[in-house]
Amino acid sequence: MLNTGGLATMPRKQRKEFDFSRKDFNFLAELVSGQTGIVLKATKYEMVYSRLARRIRQLGLKSFKNYVELIREDPSGAELHALVDAMTTNLTKFFRESYQLKDFGCRLREMEKTQRGGVKKLRVWSAGCSSGQEPYSIAMIAASVLGDCSSRDILVLATDIDRNMLQKGRSGVYTSAEVSSLPEKFADKYIRDCAEGHYEIDPAVKQLVRFKQLNLLHDWPMQNGFDFIFCRNVLIYFDAETKDSLVDQFSGKLNPGGMLYLGHSEALIGDRQAIAPSGRASFRKVAS
Repeated sequence: MLNTGGLATMPRKQRKEFDFSRKDFNFLAELVSGQTGIVLKATKYEMVYSRLARRIRQLGLKSFKNYVELIREDPSGAELHALVDAMTTNLTKFFRESYQLKDFGCRLREMEKTQRGGVKKLRVWSAGCSSGQEPYSIAMIAASVLGDCSSRDILVLATDIDRNMLQKGRSGVYTSAEVSSLPEKFADKYIRDCAEGHYEIDPAVKQLVRFKQLNLLHDWPMQNGFDFIFCRNVLIYFDAETKDSLVDQFSGKLNPGGMLYLGHSEALIGDRQAIAPSGRASFRKVAS
């Protein structure tokens, strides 16, 4: 059950453009929780208002009550998808939490040295990839370490629940502000001008990444295991039980010796038999 404690003490604010009752907030919070597992507590009231006010204005509605009625009466479920897209957080950048990407590069370089004939097959999963900066960062490192990947079986699977973010990721086009966090050596080699103030990911890197829509709370269609899984700054939006379940599922999808990278603030509670700490917010699959 979604925790909505604290709503009764929600402070009175200056009158807003749209009426937004506690009842409507609770309904929307329950919907989002049921669809995504994301817990919207009372402290998220202002965030929900600001994100949905734009949508209500766009639809020409008069209040959040009208918006709730629209969702209830929409048989296609299209507005429910729009609600989920509005509520999912999309803060990301290239080479975010670079210490983990450096660790990934070091481990990949070691695999290239120790595996007979080098790395022939590599599977990486970016879970909660947002608009693609994380999986492209991973692919750039893979290309940098392995060189020409055209004769290797390399895949960076990039999944997210937000269709709009996936569409942006597939385009591979970013603004000058968005690419500003790229280290110079990667920017020089793996992006190119495509329009005024915009840059495009190099095709050799782009072809390593496959974008797919996936709700982490639903069945995972992937049959094979992964050498590396990145799920960073995603688990913080779930309750403890859902976090534990997802970590166990990620562990089950790792190949022996594989790595799971979480966000820097996403601590794991309790002992885990399948994975062991191996760096900051990093965990290694223990061979069974």
